[in-house]
Amino acid sequence: MIQAEKLEEIIADQLKAFKAKDFGVKRGVDFQKHLKTNQITVISGIRRSGKSTLLFQFSKEFERFYYVNFDDERLVDFTLEDFDTLMLVFHKLYHSRVVFIDEVQNVERWELFVRRIYEEGYKVFVTGSNAKLLSSDLATRLTGRYFKIELYPFSFKEYLNFEKVDYGKKDTLTRSKILRNFSDYLTEGGFPEYVRHREAEFIKRIYEDVLYTKLLN
Repeated sequence: MIQAEKLEEIIADQLKAFKAKDFGVKRGVDFQKHLKTNQITVISGIRRSGKSTLLFQFSKEFERFYYVNFDDERLVDFTLEDFDTLMLVFHKLYHSRVVFIDEVQNVERWELFVRRIYEEGYKVFVTGSNAKLLSSDLATRLTGRYFKIELYPFSFKEYLNFEKVDYGKKDTLTRSKILRNFSDYLTEGGFPEYVRHREAEFIKRIYEDVLYTKLLN
């Protein structure tokens, strides 16, 4: 069991880091659909496709919210039984009815907790890897309670937004920019972190991680 005092420290650290994130390029998803409903929003996708950034973009629509990221070595021993302590810590900090959970798949049987707080009236957003979030447990325990967002790397439109290309213009200079960017996009892809830093090693690591994960599964 994780002590409440330690968990409170972790949550405070994580929230500070989360709120300091770069907003990035607003993703091409139907934000209003997920903001207007009380259904759980499940964000899944390939590694480094921008799931946490999308979660942050959703968070900007709320004055107050609870946040926890289970991709944190300090929470490696977190279990289903610790969720009660987590809620106590949340309530001690301030009052909210919105919960954001990053990398939720790292806690076994997390679906039970998410279903419980959903039924208590909380609006819940979660992110996680494709392999774990597509499990039969998710389908069984959350059936009829969630909307799913399958997040991919940048579309070409999002890529142009990142590069600040006004694709609405029809002049020759803009067309040449679009063609040049399309050539880069076609060759290098649209992983947000790569587009931002242009480090070739990043792409290599992503593909290796994906291949190794497939082989191990």
